[in-house]
Amino acid sequence: MLNQEAKTLEHTPTTGMEVHEGDIFVSSWGYSMTLVDFYQVTKVSKTGKSVSVRRLASKVVSGNIDSPQGGYVIPIKDRFEGEELRNKRLKADYGANPRPMFKVNDCASARLADGINPNGYYMNTWD
Repeated sequence: MLNQEAKTLEHTPTTGMEVHEGDIFVSSWGYSMTLVDFYQVTKVSKTGKSVSVRRLASKVVSGNIDSPQGGYVIPIKDRFEGEELRNKRLKADYGANPRPMFKVNDCASARLADGINPNGYYMNTWD
């Protein structure tokens, strides 16, 4: 049985971290390949418990994402792709230092980026 502290953390939507318009979330997913999607917050609910986001374009900063070795990508802020995803409910991820996250779909979740890594995020589309 979970102790009371663990239950409280589990039910705290953002573990005390605030999410703002313009913040970027990162989703790394895939089975036989590693895909990375970036999402920018376009709206935060009045309660701060949900957000609306749009997927961002990305650029390769090193390597070749279409090769077996893969490459590294970073988001291009404010360059949106696709439609807005509305009312994505925030919850805490499961790391040692929980960050806000939301479920993108049945296969992927996105976590708040604590700054964007200038070296990029590993991506490999080779299947």
